[in-house]
Amino acid sequence: MFKVNSELTAKVVKVNTSQVIEIQNFYDNPDGVREYSLSSKKYTKEDNEDLLAAAIGRRVCEDTLEPAYYLQDIFRELCLHPGWNIDFDKEQFDYLWSGMRFMVNVTNNREIIEDGRDMIVHQDAPHLKWACVIFLNKPEECEGGTGFYRYDSDTDKILLEHLSVMEYNKAVLYPSSMPHGAIMEKNMFKTRDRLVQVLFM
Repeated sequence: MFKVNSELTAKVVKVNTSQVIEIQNFYDNPDGVREYSLSSKKYTKEDNEDLLAAAIGRRVCEDTLEPAYYLQDIFRELCLHPGWNIDFDKEQFDYLWSGMRFMVNVTNNREIIEDGRDMIVHQDAPHLKWACVIFLNKPEECEGGTGFYRYDSDTDKILLEHLSVMEYNKAVLYPSSMPHGAIMEKNMFKTRDRLVQVLFM
């Protein structure tokens, strides 16, 4: 189910002092991955606050070895791509992939409104080096995306540097230390959940 498309189209976008890699048509069978996410249990913060961390809404978390089997090698190649300004640590990389689970952030309009935040800019845990989101919404459901930011000390503002627009079956790999956040406005996802697979490595 997690087999990667044999004909990937990747784009490298320079952001701040590093980069973001956007990959179109990532999965060979995105419908299967999407259906798996829809049929899986969704955990709330009441179920497990640590599991969701700062995420809004719910999160799928399935213990399966399939993602690592199909995805680890391709992500190793992507993380070794020049331009990251990140030291690749094979031991740490392999360790994190040994515990990689199928995780999907699931969010609807009510949850966005109840959260109340206008901007969800953050950095991931300091022991991580890369993160990836894979958009699982069908084309007619896509709204927003993932934004990448920088802090401007002159104006004391957080500025959007790049927007990775949500597109079905698109993967976006980025440094986990780069300020980023889901673009989820209060008029979005009124009829469908936002479905975004997340990987941390």
